[in-house]
Amino acid sequence: MKRRFEGFSESSYKTSVRKYAGSEKLGNFRVQILKTFFIMIKISRINLSLCFIILSQLAIAQFTPIKETRIDKESMEKATDLADKLLNGMKTGNIYLLSADEATEAMVKGLSDEIQQSVYARIKDEFGDFLTMQFVEALKPDNDKSLTVYRFRGSFENAADGPEIRVILNKDGKLSGFWILPWKPSIDTP
Repeated sequence: MKRRFEGFSESSYKTSVRKYAGSEKLGNFRVQILKTFFIMIKISRINLSLCFIILSQLAIAQFTPIKETRIDKESMEKATDLADKLLNGMKTGNIYLLSADEATEAMVKGLSDEIQQSVYARIKDEFGDFLTMQFVEALKPDNDKSLTVYRFRGSFENAADGPEIRVILNKDGKLSGFWILPWKPSIDTP
């Protein structure tokens, strides 16, 4: 099913993806991340230049899974806690505002009260209300070992196939990325 987003024609969407990807003949994964980026622009309207910097780093990345025995449990609990606070806060209308101690400046600014309300309205339209989430895996981008990607499988009221909740923490344990994405069995799956 093709989704149309207000302000994006099909041709401008494809042109924008090619422009930022640098070529039409890139690997599917990189183009998929860039497509996600352009959808996120429409959904969240957060500080786009900073969002693009983070995504452009991950767009060319391959990922190495972290063995379960080597996962930093404290960081995983922090990622779980932040995602839970954000999603339950959006759900109940008691928006959880991030602090500089727990998130990068870009995330603090990018997940303002207004943005969270707008994003959750779209999440609710697509998937229904947030219920729970279950940890799936942790990974390190091969091109930036200072980041850790935590993938969760979300359970939402109207979504038979729960979407991915992706939380990225930097080396300081600060939230530097947060997404709700259609579920794919592997992060490298186009």
